Amino acid sequence: MAFMLKCVIPSSFIFMILCRSVAAGTTPAQWQQPQPQQSQQKLRSAFTTLPDDPSQRLPSLLESALGVGNGVREERLQKLHAKLSPTWKSLQKDRYGRVGFKSLCYLVHRYFTQTYSFFISGLEPQRASQSVEDIIILTESAPHYVSLLANKASRQGFSVDDAVVMVLLIESLLRESSIQGLSAVYKEHNVSGTVSLGKSAQLIQKYMVRWMLMAQPQVLEAVERDPSMAAATFEDWQGLQDLFTGTLRNFEHFRDLGLEGSSSRSNSRSSSSSLSSGSPMMRSFSMEDAQIVVADISQSFGSFWGTRCMDVKAKLTAMDTGKTGRVKLVKFHRAALDGDWRLSESKEYLRALGALDESSNWHGPRVIIPNYLQAISNCIITTPEYRTCCPNECESHMDYLEEAVGGPSAEPNLLVSLIQNLTAGDEQERLTSSMQQQLLNIAETHGGLVQLHSRLFAQWLHFIFPYECAFPHLKGATQERTPQEYGFEFMATFEELKEHAHSQNVTQNTTSNASTGTAQGMDDWMTAWSHEEELLAERLQAPWENRFGNHIKSPLFLFVAAVLSAMGVWYGKSALQEKTELPMVMSHRGKSHYI
Repeated sequence: MAFMLKCVIPSSFIFMILCRSVAAGTTPAQWQQPQPQQSQQKLRSAFTTLPDDPSQRLPSLLESALGVGNGVREERLQKLHAKLSPTWKSLQKDRYGRVGFKSLCYLVHRYFTQTYSFFISGLEPQRASQSVEDIIILTESAPHYVSLLANKASRQGFSVDDAVVMVLLIESLLRESSIQGLSAVYKEHNVSGTVSLGKSAQLIQKYMVRWMLMAQPQVLEAVERDPSMAAATFEDWQGLQDLFTGTLRNFEHFRDLGLEGSSSRSNSRSSSSSLSSGSPMMRSFSMEDAQIVVADISQSFGSFWGTRCMDVKAKLTAMDTGKTGRVKLVKFHRAALDGDWRLSESKEYLRALGALDESSNWHGPRVIIPNYLQAISNCIITTPEYRTCCPNECESHMDYLEEAVGGPSAEPNLLVSLIQNLTAGDEQERLTSSMQQQLLNIAETHGGLVQLHSRLFAQWLHFIFPYECAFPHLKGATQERTPQEYGFEFMATFEELKEHAHSQNVTQNTTSNASTGTAQGMDDWMTAWSHEEELLAERLQAPWENRFGNHIKSPLFLFVAAVLSAMGVWYGKSALQEKTELPMVMSHRGKSHYI
């Protein structure tokens, strides 16, 4: 979807109102990134001392990072542990049951994408290298905290508690950032104390519009100058308004009943003050109430945007007569000529995004549906700190497999059985004899077991679930560049659209394409298969070897190590050296290697 003037709305975790525009170097003064001095004061004392008793470390870490009386309830911690547990169990660990930094990032990344459709910069598993410095929300919002961690470098790995702390810390920083942004809106309108439902809805709506258009300051300025332009800017403006108002009225209903009724409230600090700020007779709302409503909207925004993504997916799927998860570029650009401007990305931009399959001369260039939907071009909000994108439907399949396997690897027969459960009732047979043989071949490269978090298995899953699981390219083979970063060439010209739409090279009879749905055809459309492996794993190393090798001299690495140490997570001894990471996305041929 090439988002032009008429933006389709964002999705996700609105705790984070980041205050810096991607498209411009400056933003309105009230939207400059706030410096959370209070957080830095809390973090300044973090991890200076830790209890010797491991069972007391998590409470101590939470208190240090989020403050005394942080409101993180035991129920919340249990739910978070339960959410992280299946993926945690599937990660490769050292003999002390710990993982490396990249695996920690992957675990936290999975949490935010699954929970909020939220991609936090620095956590993505596609990155060739990772460090705490890459997690911009930490380096920008808690610089003193990061520098403090740099002095606490250690050689140990991470526990699941460390992932819990990182999740809660990032959520806390995002929440504080959103409070700053909402406070700015209230200040502009000279609002203090409580306001009516209508006024509260107006303030929340203004806040949300700023969040959605923060990367487009010129459009934001025009909309704030003339609010009626919102309907022309957002494709489903009425749906957005219904979402804002409905969430506010839902909050009002629960408050009138004297119930919390808010998932965000039960997950964060106590909001007793907001419960007493209004009554059924007064119908007044404080800024604390508005903060809770915004948090609730954020948690439903992922599903709101997801439905828009699924509309595009349905349109692309209808064009795929061969049921391969691919749409010929001729059909893709013909749809753009017919009026669906969202399908107007240029051939070159699609290639850079990794959304174009050019492996078959017979079929010609084809757009890979899940790669296209999950591409950065379809992220509604894109900033240096985070982006809000279409949901990754492959996550539910991975969740099922991780929970059923309960470890980092499995025998091919077990995986075949589990996939049969997932595909039961499907019209099209995906587990053909050739696909089962491919799985056996993958297992042979790892001593008879299939690594769940490997490129080859991700590739195999793509051909089993071609509409849900993205094709995994090799690290470095694609470019994550927004349309603004790519330049005007991100969109095909009218002449290019006509040329591609009428290209004879890709206008083969549809029956030949449809034949790919058969067992014989599956081998034909799998021309993109490659045999090079990439792993989300660690390489064993003797305790007397230098754990970090030559990287130990790197200032960046020292910085990363320090961050992790200060979080109190590198305690204990480890015999692992983490060398690569690539779970669900990458490709090529030949050998298994570590990066």
